[in-house]
Amino acid sequence: MRKSMVGLLFLGILAGGCGMMKSEAGDSFDKPKPAPELAKLAKFVGNWTGTAEMISPTAEEMKKMMPEGSKPIPSTLKSAEKWEWVDGGLTLRGEGWHERPGGEKENWAGVIVWDARSKTYRSWWRSDYGTIMEGRMSISDDGNMWKVSIKTLVGEKSSGSGTLTFANDRMMEWDWTEKSSMGKFKLKGTSTKQ
Repeated sequence: MRKSMVGLLFLGILAGGCGMMKSEAGDSFDKPKPAPELAKLAKFVGNWTGTAEMISPTAEEMKKMMPEGSKPIPSTLKSAEKWEWVDGGLTLRGEGWHERPGGEKENWAGVIVWDARSKTYRSWWRSDYGTIMEGRMSISDDGNMWKVSIKTLVGEKSSGSGTLTFANDRMMEWDWTEKSSMGKFKLKGTSTKQ
């Protein structure tokens, strides 16, 4: 057991050492600086509260789709989240909650990074309901609208897409369409920075 641990440690050092060679970006001993593209995420930083309305299906249609005995979904859902820079400004980290049927809350945490190779913003999310999701984001030329798409990696299979539009630095309006085993859902919401 001890030999295998020493072997794993040696392989880890060797693999890390190979990554320490000089690259096109400079000396890999240097701590990376945040890419300029990350500054575009700065509007998200802070504490936000939000409300969302189910646009479709209607409450009656939704009731027909849900299994018998399911908790009703309210027509207006509340949420709260906090975003901050971590990893020396290389990662935007968020955590928060959104309302679920029966007044329950689903807590989540996520990160957004700039992927220089694919030239896109990438995100990963997990919730206390066991869901893990991966997403991509792109920004409009004026810097006020983000297009977002996500898909489930772990948990009930679903995918979603929508837009986040900053009306100003303290208010964001968004629309979201999600597809899951229960069907297609459309929501519209507003978030306000506290």
